[in-house]
Amino acid sequence: MAMELSVSEMQDWISCPQLWFWKWVLNRAVRRPGPALRAGLAVHACFEERLRSGDRPGIDADFAEAEPNLARVLTAALGAWDRKYLDSEPPWTEIIAVEEPLRLQLTEELALVGRPDSIVRWQSGIWHVQHKTTGQSTPVATFAAGIRRSFHENLYGVLIENAYPNERYMGTMLNVVRKLSMKRVDEDPNQALHMEFLPIPKAQRLQAVESFRFYGKQIKSWRDELSGVNLRIIPQNREHCTGQYKNTLCSHFGPCENPEAIWQDEHYETYDPRSRYQAKPSKPSNGRSESSPG
Repeated sequence: MAMELSVSEMQDWISCPQLWFWKWVLNRAVRRPGPALRAGLAVHACFEERLRSGDRPGIDADFAEAEPNLARVLTAALGAWDRKYLDSEPPWTEIIAVEEPLRLQLTEELALVGRPDSIVRWQSGIWHVQHKTTGQSTPVATFAAGIRRSFHENLYGVLIENAYPNERYMGTMLNVVRKLSMKRVDEDPNQALHMEFLPIPKAQRLQAVESFRFYGKQIKSWRDELSGVNLRIIPQNREHCTGQYKNTLCSHFGPCENPEAIWQDEHYETYDPRSRYQAKPSKPSNGRSESSPG
């Protein structure tokens, strides 16, 4: 049976094999993510429901209680997004699928799995809508250029193209909410919004597939070797302990210094991250959802 591998698992393995081990072998997830990740999850949930059903839920109450100032900024940004796109003219003509698990068999031993945020039709083809939040100091043009080249968007493009062979795949519709100051959002909440269309060439997507195959072989050998074994010393990428901007610690920093900490239930919980790629797809109210390729 082919090993199913997601882009997220591959990225964790590339970033730090020890992080990959904690998350994908021992299935130990951080119980309470940091504010930046929780903000992204809260906004993502709001967009998911807007595209799935047309409903307009607010920011998660628990997050709003924990981060009231940031929640107020995000609430204002969502209101501006609703007025600009839902109440006016959305940047798509049809919503095809929302959070639909997809699978593509690449070789006898390797399958790519993923769950695109949304798939929509616009103009002459279909696009992957990717929801993101960024800090106010993040250069949007640089951020978008990185997204266009990322494994995530290129491999998701391959998944979508395979699932919808009769459609012309165009690229990523990048939907960004910027976490600006409340002063700037009060002046004009539209400043917190950025929508950009990122065409992704087929040749670039195929290059990403070759890299995925290369890493997939290595990850499979690690999975096979580690099956049922928790005592092996895993290589640590110590340059990844403080994140890209060196301003936050890795979510699994503690266990790297004290391995027993991974079993402290007040900080970590058991969760199989692969389970999210096996859920049944939900159909949007105004679109269609095709079966995933086997």
